[in-house]
Amino acid sequence: MGGETIYKMFHSPRVGIHPTRRLRTEDFESIDRLITCPAIFQERIRGEFDIRATVVGDRVFAARIIFAPLEDVIDTRFVETEVTPWTLPADVEEALIQMVADFGLVYSAVDMRYSDELGYVFFESNPEGQYLWLEIEANLEISHAIASRLLRKNC
Repeated sequence: MGGETIYKMFHSPRVGIHPTRRLRTEDFESIDRLITCPAIFQERIRGEFDIRATVVGDRVFAARIIFAPLEDVIDTRFVETEVTPWTLPADVEEALIQMVADFGLVYSAVDMRYSDELGYVFFESNPEGQYLWLEIEANLEISHAIASRLLRKNC
C-alpha cells in the first residue's frame, strides 16, 4: 500500500464496536493475533464525505455522511455527522446491485468514501449491516423495501 494504512477488526475478544484505526508500528508486536481476530487492511482514503448504500434486491438506498472537514476522520461512527439522502450515478448503483447478486445475497450495506480525486472508493460490503439509523436520519424507506422483498414468494 502506497500511503497510510488503516485496519478494522472483524471480531475481538471484547464485546462492542471496534473502530477502524491507523496501523502503527507498535501494532506489529501483536500481529500474530490475526489468527484468532481477522482484520481488513486497506490504504487510507481521504475524501469529502462517506456513502452508506443499502442494497435491497434491485434497489439502492444511498446516504451521504458528512463529517467536519477539519477533523482527521478515519471512522465516521465515532464523530458527529450529518446524514442526508444521496443519489449515486447509475453505473455505481448497477455495479453495487450486481456485486450483491454475485455474492448470492439480496441485502448488503456497502460503505464507500467519495474523493474529488478518486471518485467513489469501495470500502466494504456488509451483509449484516445496520440500516435503521439511515432510514431515520435520511428518511429512506429501507424497511418498506425489505418487507416488500420478504412478502414476495421468491425472495
